Amino acid sequence: MLELLDERSLKDWAVHSGWVSYADGRLIASSPAVQCYRTINYETALCGADLAESFLNDFLPTRVTSGVFSVYRIFPYDSATVGVFQHLLYLYGKGIVEGKHFRFHIADDYGGLLCAMSWCLACGWNFDFVADGYRYGVSGDDDEFVDVFWEAGEIMKPDALKILEAWESQKI
Repeated sequence: MLELLDERSLKDWAVHSGWVSYADGRLIASSPAVQCYRTINYETALCGADLAESFLNDFLPTRVTSGVFSVYRIFPYDSATVGVFQHLLYLYGKGIVEGKHFRFHIADDYGGLLCAMSWCLACGWNFDFVADGYRYGVSGDDDEFVDVFWEAGEIMKPDALKILEAWESQKI
């Protein structure tokens, strides 16, 4: 299920999460004990789908199937890439979303999360993703950097940091 969110709904979701806040279109970790790892996206030699699949499967004890996206910057704005994303929304029964920002919640739909995150990464869009039920998220930044962040108390898979370090050194 995909639900489009207005700015107020996303702010409410962030407050309810207890560890992120929403400001200026961004979902920002507001917990004092957040760990973050930044990797350079274009040097990983992985495509957006491979990265997204790993973010949703390889870091937490179970597969991520629900979460919130804030796509806050689409640059360069290209009608073809936005059109593909609009079609994804259409497949969920949503109408055309005007503007250059997308805010939405996907619940219990791994395939939908994988499609949305893959496309955002492939297009180099700026986005924040925060998983439901975990204190874990991913941010994409202008085709260069991807941040993986989590609250210090979140249980991560033992190899999570090794995966990120391997991407950074291109030992994939």
